[in-house]
Amino acid sequence: MSRARLRLLVLAGMSLWRVAADAMSQAGVPPGWKEVAIPAGRFKVLMPGAPKTSRQTIRTDIGNVASTRYTLTDAANVTYDVLFNEYPAAGVSKANPQKLLDGARDGLLYQTKGRMIAEKHITLANFPGRDLTIIGADGAHYR
Repeated sequence: MSRARLRLLVLAGMSLWRVAADAMSQAGVPPGWKEVAIPAGRFKVLMPGAPKTSRQTIRTDIGNVASTRYTLTDAANVTYDVLFNEYPAAGVSKANPQKLLDGARDGLLYQTKGRMIAEKHITLANFPGRDLTIIGADGAHYR
């Protein structure tokens, strides 16, 4: 089955990515940080080390979604996540991108049993996204 790639980045610390990108453009890569290639999405991010990769298939109203997650927890117990979802072409052609992002947000709220603190609509390389701040039931902060 052919798949369209709708790049939905849910990056714990989307603003962290922007800060890291600014630091990289101004003074090079911050000490201890590494550029990590995300082959499935054909993009790169900065992280303070090498992330673990996990994959799963998520059943949705528009079909099965192949999900790849890159996660790293540093010495200060801060977790960095990049989530790349590949949606089926037939489903994406019928779906509203903002509704897909709403679903991703709602899924994260459900998984963390969290509450939304802030939400901002963003655009990255002409793709829509969300900058979310969530506090999980366990007190963990997600951004």
